Amino acid sequence: MGAYVTSQDVARSISADMLIHLTVDAVPLPLDAAADGLVISAVISEAEALVDSYLEPAMVLPLTGPALVRARELALAVARFKLFSRKNEVSRHEDVRHDFERALKELQQISAKRLPLGDTDAPRVTSARIVKQTAATETYDGRRREAFTS
Repeated sequence: MGAYVTSQDVARSISADMLIHLTVDAVPLPLDAAADGLVISAVISEAEALVDSYLEPAMVLPLTGPALVRARELALAVARFKLFSRKNEVSRHEDVRHDFERALKELQQISAKRLPLGDTDAPRVTSARIVKQTAATETYDGRRREAFTS
């Protein structure tokens, strides 16, 4: 079982007022309300269990290195979605829904072993990948003026 996300990670990713709204079920909301740590812990556990259910068929747990970093990002996206879902707030926060859908799609690809977790050659658009794919294989030898192509 992975320990990917902490309550501090969740708190850094959601404003304090919104976190209180998403975790406190009292109506009306008390003036001195604070985010409910038990709710946050339960959501984190659910998110990590979901992530692990996709990762276990594809790799040995616990994770380390870049795979662990990416698993944390995916688990945080799932945890945020679950928190916003508690109060039917997902429709008002498109970024939360989008991040969750992207994370779920990536987890499905990892589980099917079509995408390695945390691999630097994963199909993502980055400047390093563009350079790697388009760099010419010839080098200038000081004698030719023609354009270089691969």
